Order: sequence, then C-alpha cells, then structure tokens
Amino acid sequence: MRRASLASFLVSVALLGAACSGNDVTIGVPSGSPSTTSPAATPSPSPSPSPVPNPADAELAGLLRPGTVEVGHLFPELNGVPPAEIVISSRDTTSADAFPPQPYLDVFSWNPGVARWVNVFDATTFLNPAGPNPGPVILTEPGLGQAVDFLDALELDPDIGFELLVGIQISGAAPGPLHLWVFSWPSEAFSVDFYDETERGGIVTVDPARPAVIIETGKYGPNDPGCCPSEIETRTIAFDPAAGEIRIVDRVTRPA
Repeated sequence: MRRASLASFLVSVALLGAACSGNDVTIGVPSGSPSTTSPAATPSPSPSPSPVPNPADAELAGLLRPGTVEVGHLFPELNGVPPAEIVISSRDTTSADAFPPQPYLDVFSWNPGVARWVNVFDATTFLNPAGPNPGPVILTEPGLGQAVDFLDALELDPDIGFELLVGIQISGAAPGPLHLWVFSWPSEAFSVDFYDETERGGIVTVDPARPAVIIETGKYGPNDPGCCPSEIETRTIAFDPAAGEIRIVDRVTRPA
C-alpha cells in the first residue's frame, strides 16, 4: 500500500508540473506516432476440425459388444447431419447353451468433439412408456427366444427423412408375435413413429417406391391351430398425409 501511495504521489507531481509549464499531457501513444509497444503475437491457428468419416470405412469389430458377433449392419443417415449413422445387429457368443443366442441392436453416430463413433441407441435399454409397447425393444431375460428378424431404413415421413425399421421375432416352442418398430431421430433422443405386432410370426418387406412397409401374417380364427391360420392378412404401413402420421393404410385378407 505504501508503494502504491508513493507512486500515485509521484504521478500527481509530474502531471502538475506539466500543467504548470503549459504543455499538454497525453496518456498513451499520440495518434499518428509510431507505436512503441511490442507487436501483438500472431495467434496460433485453430486446429482444423476432424474430417467427416465414411461409416463404411469404420472398423465395425471395434464397435461390437464384448462376446458378440455381427449379424448385419446398415449405414442410414438418421439425423440429417453427415456422416450417416452405423446400425449394428449382433448376437451373443459366450453361452453355448443359449438358444437362440441373446440379440443386440445398437446405433452409433459420429461425434466430432471426441472424433469417434459413440453409441446413441441401445435396443436393450430403449423405453417407450407412452406407447403400446413400453419396451425395451429387445429383452435380456434368460431363455427368451428373440431375434432381429428384419432391419432396414426407409423415408416414410417426408418431413423426417430416413427412419429405422426393426422387426423383433419372439419365439418359443412355436413362433410368437413379431414386433415391428419404426424409429426416427428428430432431436436428442430416438422416438417411436409407429409400432405394430402380429399374433404369430410374419414376413416384413418394404416398397421403396411408395414408400411403404408391408407385413404379411396369419390371421387366426377361434378354432385355428397355431400352425395353420385360416387367412393371410397383408398390412400396408405408410405415411398418411391427411392424418399426418405413419399408420396402417390398408389391410387385405385372403384364404390361407
């Protein structure tokens, strides 16, 4: 504090002397005079952002869960931001007694902040509390027969872009219901745009020209045995502009 007071006193004396001499006092460098300060340091160039990778070049084995093997994969662009996502269907290989083996379904998206592929969707933990099936999409109960029976991507809703289509087949001594999920990724979390299930089994195909998803499944009468439905029903699932949603737009039945 004493050093500060002395310095302030000396500056005041200098200013008073200059004023008395009739000279102007300028604080800083006069306009038009050469600067006596050191030149500003040249800022270091910012690191260039990591290049956008091609998902087809990714090492998929490095994204698999430990003790699993890949069953199939897709590269759909689900969030509208390049690059496309990586969708991997896999199954467990650690338990020889498990039949069928535990399936998994994961979606990975490129995170430029950490420059790596990160998991953004796990079918064994995804929940849909407000929907007809609250989830998870894939259960992890021992002894439960499940398989990712269908996996594709299609632009059903023109305002959303590509949506992920997932068919989960439940089985036991005989085929159980087939669960069809249609997911989109409009913001931070995945959402369910459509869900449907069959009574027993089914075959799922897509019509990209329409575009539409088609389920063909047995329609059972009250006296039909599980092996033999009396009718075959074809459900066509598409975006309905009038309703503003994806729904079953057509049902056709024929004798089995």
